[in-house]
Amino acid sequence: MNCHFFINLNAIVPVRREPKESSEMVSQLLFGEFGSVLELSDSFVCIKNHFDAYVGWVDAKMILEISKEEYGNLLSKSVYRINVPLIDAMNESDNSVLRLPGGAVLPYFDANAGTFGFGEKLRYKVSSGFVNEANMAKPDGIVAVAGLFLNAPYLWGGKNVFGIDCSGFVQVVASISGYSLPRDASMQAEVGQGVSFLKDAAPGDLAFFEKKGKISHVGILLSPETIIHASGHVKVEKIDDTGILSSISGEYTHYLAAVKTLN
Repeated sequence: MNCHFFINLNAIVPVRREPKESSEMVSQLLFGEFGSVLELSDSFVCIKNHFDAYVGWVDAKMILEISKEEYGNLLSKSVYRINVPLIDAMNESDNSVLRLPGGAVLPYFDANAGTFGFGEKLRYKVSSGFVNEANMAKPDGIVAVAGLFLNAPYLWGGKNVFGIDCSGFVQVVASISGYSLPRDASMQAEVGQGVSFLKDAAPGDLAFFEKKGKISHVGILLSPETIIHASGHVKVEKIDDTGILSSISGEYTHYLAAVKTLN
């Protein structure tokens, strides 16, 4: 790869800690996400995702190199994202189906025609009702979107309904609702306005939890007494000023550190 920019046109691409297939997956690229290439190592490239500034290694053949001009064009366009956990998009040239995860970015989306794609030959069609414009923040939508991911299994580094981690869940739900968040819980805890008391929290606020003095978990408040979060799977459990109470054992599983309202 002889350029410094890329776009992902696969449904999902694993992002790894080191440049090898056996390395830990720390995140994922969703369809349409793009960014810059920082380094090369054999068949892997170190990339920086434009949308959350997350850095990691991906297999070079799984992303498409683009020019500086194409990168600039993508930056100049409004961002549109899939607003449901999974949807089929139809390839206009051969009627093949591309299954897109929630939060996927639709490059060059035409809201009137419901079409998107990259390049003249690669065009897909999808119902505009399943697409949100990402720069239109919808705080009331966060809770509704979060509920669509109920029972999604937990997967370290995952960002989709077939496998998602706690901060990936919060990031994807927020992105669909028009908010841009960093990738990891500790980074997300730096965003937004603090809420002093849990009783004053509103639906859609984020709750952060600590382990050994460090932020290690995040979830979305449905009320001051309930939270939806990814732990084993995406589920709803009770919360109080101490932390999250297991719906199975009734014991505390996570200890509350902070509550934030997204700006």
